[in-house]
Formats: sequence, C-alpha cells, structure tokens
Amino acid sequence: MNDAGQAAGNAANDAGAAVGNAANDAGQVADEAVDETTDNNFSDGDWGLLGLLGLFGLFGRRKRTVTAYEDPAVRSTTTNRY
Repeated sequence: MNDAGQAAGNAANDAGAAVGNAANDAGQVADEAVDETTDNNFSDGDWGLLGLLGLFGLFGRRKRTVTAYEDPAVRSTTTNRY
C-alpha cells in the first residue's frame, strides 16, 4: 500500500516536473525569438543613427521664405481653399 502511494506520488511529481520543464523551454524559445527579431530589426547602432539624424534636424533648420500660396494676404484672395 505504501509503495503504491509512493509510486503514484513519484509519477505525479515527474509529470509535474516534465510540464514545468516544457513550459520553461517554450518560454526560453519565445524569449530567444523576440531577442533575435528585435536585434535584426533595430539594433542599438540604429538608435544612435536615428538620434544623430534628429540632432541634425533640430540644429539644421533654416527659416524658409514664404511662398505666395502660403502668404495670408495672398491666400485670402484665392478661391481653392482646402
């Protein structure tokens, strides 16, 4: 009787451990897949490049001359307003 109970307990324990290991493995596979995807799509170097482009955009702005279409005085006389 005691041996049967022990055997059943061991079997349940083994099954639980197997389920836990499978879940852990699946989680690690998903984690690796996410890491690979994000690494391939956008790396740290790309973020640095994007930051540089942003700085150039901020400091490289020049005042544009206003075209006749954008000038309020001229624009008020035009008929094709959107």
